[in-house]
Amino acid sequence: FASAHAALGYAHYVGCMWGFATDLPAAARTALASASHAAALDGRDAFARSVNARALMLVGNVQAAIAEATAAVELNVNLAAAHYALGFALAVGGRGDDALAAVDRAIRLSPYDPLMHAFLTLRSAILIVLGRHEDGLATALDAQRQPSCTAWGWLQAAAALANLGRLEEARASVARAREMKPDASMGWVRALFASGDRNSLKRFLDGLERAGLE
Repeated sequence: FASAHAALGYAHYVGCMWGFATDLPAAARTALASASHAAALDGRDAFARSVNARALMLVGNVQAAIAEATAAVELNVNLAAAHYALGFALAVGGRGDDALAAVDRAIRLSPYDPLMHAFLTLRSAILIVLGRHEDGLATALDAQRQPSCTAWGWLQAAAALANLGRLEEARASVARAREMKPDASMGWVRALFASGDRNSLKRFLDGLERAGLE
């Protein structure tokens, strides 16, 4: 039953990305084990392939993640989750413009998605990476207004604010993020994106450091 394994893989992926996992490498490997099994059971299940793409990204195989997310989109061009997975993989791989186009397609396909906050925090990060800090801030603030927004909405805002020189506001945004996730740290963020393109992620990571995330 591919869908069940995909859902389990997705749950472990969320645990990594939203900071619930206590052992990030182990949780990433577990996510990949479930997601890859789902994709092997039914290679035509676009959701399973999209979850596998996210899991591959977590363990550092970014190019395989891009290929898997591309396959998911080809299987179901109307699946917003597939476009989101592709956008995330492209962003980590340093292809910001392509990543932005992918996440914008996800938003157009599912404008009332229950995970819109995740779509928007990804979009904000991509804009920051591209040097569009005002747009990145506006998108992060939009994410914060979505139901169930995670600490990422405030971390993205903090990075954008710091890059705009608005350090007091950036530090306040980090403080709000830490209210939601007390153990938020640069170590956690760097571990999540350890396989990412360093030049591409520099603006985002430097912004978080200037904002006071330690």
